[in-house]
Amino acid sequence: MANWSARHDPQTSAPPAWIALVNADKDNITPLIRDTVRNGGSIFVGPDSVFSQLLS
Repeated sequence: MANWSARHDPQTSAPPAWIALVNADKDNITPLIRDTVRNGGSIFVGPDSVFSQLLS
């Protein structure tokens, strides 16, 4: 959804760093999102979020 928003909404709040990460490695990001959320994590917030995992 964030990628769609980044393409179609000039006022999106989707973080540009997130969009770049997703576009660079979609095949690995999708399972990471799924596993993180299944384990109670979030996409953007917290030390165990998908975003934090990708930036470390």
